[in-house]
Parts: sequence; structure tokens; C-alpha cells
Amino acid sequence: MRTRLVIASFCVTLSLFTPAFADCEEDVVALNKALKSSTVTGEAKAKLEAVKKQAVEMAKAEKDKECHALVKDALKSVGIDL
Repeated sequence: MRTRLVIASFCVTLSLFTPAFADCEEDVVALNKALKSSTVTGEAKAKLEAVKKQAVEMAKAEKDKECHALVKDALKSVGIDL
């Protein structure tokens, strides 16, 4: 429970300081933090790992808007708000 609150607080803080345009690198950082969380199940971690691979490729292609949407949806599907 405490970990979820910390992650949620981090995500809220991140969203307050994120510029109007999404930054894929910061989204990958949020994914990494979620993957380190002990409250995320094995199945959810596998899903987030797959999304992380896609996000890294999108970052290389400078597709920040699409990357942000992908990461946001993935985190939301496992119960974490970005």
C-alpha cells in the first residue's frame, strides 16, 4: 500500500512538472520505477517490460506523443496513474 502511494505521488509530481509535450524518456523512467515496485504482479511486470521495449524504440524515433500514450495506458492498466 505504501509503495503504491509513493508511486502515485511520484506520478502526480511528474505530471505537474512535465511540459505540455510528452517526453518519452521521462515515461521510460516512470516505467522503470513501476517495474521496481513490489506491489506490481509478475504478469503486470511482463506487460510493462514489453511496453518498455516499445517505448525505447519510440524514443529513438522521437515519437514522444505516441510513446506517452502507450506508457500512460500501460501503467493505467496495471493500476498506476501517470
